[in-house]
Amino acid sequence: MARFRILTIFCISFLFNACGIFKPGERSNTDLKGTREVNLLTETLISNMKASALEYKTIGLRGKATLLDQEDGLNSVHFIIRIKKDSIIWGSVKGPLGIEIIRFMAFEDSVVIINKLKREVRYIKGSLLSEFTTMDVDLAGVEAMLLGNPWNMGSRNGKTPLLTIDSLTKESYFTTVEAADLLNETVVNAKNYKIQSTVLSDKLNGLEVMFEYSEFIKIDKEMVPAKIIVNINSGHESTVQVLFTDIKLNKKFDYPFKIPASYDKVYE
Repeated sequence: MARFRILTIFCISFLFNACGIFKPGERSNTDLKGTREVNLLTETLISNMKASALEYKTIGLRGKATLLDQEDGLNSVHFIIRIKKDSIIWGSVKGPLGIEIIRFMAFEDSVVIINKLKREVRYIKGSLLSEFTTMDVDLAGVEAMLLGNPWNMGSRNGKTPLLTIDSLTKESYFTTVEAADLLNETVVNAKNYKIQSTVLSDKLNGLEVMFEYSEFIKIDKEMVPAKIIVNINSGHESTVQVLFTDIKLNKKFDYPFKIPASYDKVYE
């Protein structure tokens, strides 16, 4: 059903950013890898990205997601998302008539989705993204992508390779982190160190998700992107525009989640 398809695409939208706004000719042709100066530059960039990241304990988001799909035409849903950092992502999605169609609760290792159209509740082992993609993205990663925060920059002593700077201009850094079959390419603003775009590519399964973050607004001294463009390509290409119309930081939120006894239960 078209409306449920919107939710699927929207939940994937928690992740990604971009759509090719930078042309190859805009980049420096200098080979930046393997130099002492670049190692220092990389460490400085990572430090600045962490310092400029959105700081929060809880965040509440209201907005509208519009899917422009080659088959289904133009569709929109309204949503409410509440996040308790590194703990819970709660969401409610309503259709054009204001009727709730989906409610979900995501934890680090499991997801529960109430589908009111199908009158069923699904219990899923794994992260929120594992329900929709083959990408191994934990709850903190989903939060980071939804909010435009840095994620998966790696560690010299960890399992993930350290972020590398491929090229740069006066306006932007072009960076890459590659681990196993997952490639993460990110464009970072050289002035405020906010992420402008992110592309995640699952080479093994032929999936690419791209995000573009824009229209940053200041809330309680924190800069938050109010607009995200998401492009998902897995053979069928879909583009989602996400607009946040109301953002609240560090408030006390409720996470109501009552499962109707009459709903079918599906365990995955």
